[in-house]
Amino acid sequence: MDVTPPLENDEQLFSHGNTYLGSQLNPVDQAMCLQARQGRYTGDHKPSWVRDEEALGVTCPVQFASDEEWLANTRFAVSPYSGKLDRRVVRCWESPTWPGDPEMYGKPLKDLPRFVQARVAANLREKGWSMRCQRWLGLNGLI
Repeated sequence: MDVTPPLENDEQLFSHGNTYLGSQLNPVDQAMCLQARQGRYTGDHKPSWVRDEEALGVTCPVQFASDEEWLANTRFAVSPYSGKLDRRVVRCWESPTWPGDPEMYGKPLKDLPRFVQARVAANLREKGWSMRCQRWLGLNGLI
């Protein structure tokens, strides 16, 4: 049983290195991550936000070639005691590979398509990130 105290800020997990790539998690935790993160856009999974954008005529590039690649490029919080998925933390840290648009890989957020910036801004607002943090990321017009 995991007896770690509740988290005040899930950023502390990332900064202290208590994260694993999804490919390092056990199969049960991997399945849980795939089920919980319905917003991921992979060759295997098209979320509702992509269908909504496509209905408006906006082309959205796939962020990961497959769910397996998503797991290999996404960090999840783990318990420092057990190394298992920390279910108290609801966010993960994705590093899109942009298989259909390799020129987007590693670009600063401000250089990515507007719809990507808008999604990031919405996620940051939802998570309560400060305006200063959002401005630092170059999301001034999207807040």
